Amino acid sequence: MQKNIKFFLNIFMSILLSLSLSSCGNKNEAQEESKETTSEKEYDISIYNINTDIEESFQKMCDEYTSRTGVIVKAVTVDLDDEENDGAMDKYMQSGSPPTIFTVSSMEELNKWRESGNVLDFSNATQTEFKELANNIPSHFRLSSNTVDNFGIPCTIEGFGYLVDPKMLSSLFGGDKYRAVLSDLKTCSYDEFESFVNAVKLYITSGQIYEFHLNDNSYTLLDKKSGLSENLNGVFSFSSDNTKYIGSYMANPALAAVFDSAAEANIASSEQLDTLMDPLMRFAESLDLVTSSISGTTSTITKGIDLINNSSNTTNQSIKNFVSNKSLFLLALNSSYDAIATFNLSMANRCSFIPIKVPIMEQDIKNENITDKKINSSITVYAPSHYVINAKASEREQALAQDFFVWMLTSDLAYKYVVQEFKYIPYDTKESNSTVDNAFSKSMIEYLSSGNVIPAVYYGTPSGWSETNLAKNIIDQYLPKSIWSYNDYQKISDYAIKAWKSK
Repeated sequence: MQKNIKFFLNIFMSILLSLSLSSCGNKNEAQEESKETTSEKEYDISIYNINTDIEESFQKMCDEYTSRTGVIVKAVTVDLDDEENDGAMDKYMQSGSPPTIFTVSSMEELNKWRESGNVLDFSNATQTEFKELANNIPSHFRLSSNTVDNFGIPCTIEGFGYLVDPKMLSSLFGGDKYRAVLSDLKTCSYDEFESFVNAVKLYITSGQIYEFHLNDNSYTLLDKKSGLSENLNGVFSFSSDNTKYIGSYMANPALAAVFDSAAEANIASSEQLDTLMDPLMRFAESLDLVTSSISGTTSTITKGIDLINNSSNTTNQSIKNFVSNKSLFLLALNSSYDAIATFNLSMANRCSFIPIKVPIMEQDIKNENITDKKINSSITVYAPSHYVINAKASEREQALAQDFFVWMLTSDLAYKYVVQEFKYIPYDTKESNSTVDNAFSKSMIEYLSSGNVIPAVYYGTPSGWSETNLAKNIIDQYLPKSIWSYNDYQKISDYAIKAWKSK
């Protein structure tokens, strides 16, 4: 009997000891977890900023917000061009403290982070004021994958077209006519623009002049070259090695004939792609015109082996040729201002954009929101990058992120940082905005205010398509040819469409 009692007592004591040890363990684990929770984050929300040029001023803006609201905002900036930071965003997203807000700069990135569940659709936003702001973002500035969803707040807007120096036009037409010529170049048809280009080409090579029309207004060049026009040796400055300029920027007006947004292009059907045949042929025709008279360092360059092997038509040299008054037009963005101002500030401060002209016909257009006239009267304006909210952040962090965006988009203090420090152009800016001191941006805003803009459809094309399947193919197969035929236009278009379908 005593043995049994002793046996049961031993078992009972073992159980008590086990429970005691377990209790101590759980208590220690809870204490450790509590420590980790309190020390894990020393901020309320974090923002991943990819623009190293604004690193310091961006953090200052966040600190200003903290001082006014008590919400601690941490800005993280990593140089993505640094090879040591390759994949930095992926690492940060997979870390124990992923960003609350980060930046998306391509449809490829958007699709990637959507698939991983890291992007909040603003239809699921919780803050009323933020939802109202998000809903009012114009469709052509939205970050959308299918024309319905809405994922991003535009960081800034960008515009591009052909730059022209009014002083050069004055040298070609006389001081009393250049304003009229510039105004007509902004709205004339492709056929009229082609006549204008051919007239200037002939004037450069032989000094001959003939009458031509822009918007039914008659013009002739001056009888004798003088001033800046004496330096001209080509109509266009052209970067034959820049696949972005050829396949994205120059082709975009043709893409806009079919698609109303990048999101539409992202979900394009095979049938829709077939309707790109004629618009892309028109793009090839317009490129044929541009490459028929390119400025060089000493003389005109035309299509052929010389164009491919000539160092005078790199992106940097083409800018130098334009600044040196060797060409009349330069394909550029409003962000190109600093590069041109470095060479010639006074010239940069007087330049204006005219649209990239394409011989689009009424029957080519499938986008019901555009016309051939609008395409040739508009420049492309779009948002190249967007801030998005991490859908995997806590509900509190998501709510704080929305509050931060409301402040950033509506407060005078944040506006000063965005425009004056970051040199960004808000997507809702107006022509009356006098705080923008970049002449190129002012020209872009004029088009935006008048509604003469087209969306950046190329943004929604498959990864690598515009620069490789369209531009690189042209550079390798067609720029070495001195003469392009209608059949070449067809081949360029057909190859590009088949490549898109295979993506």
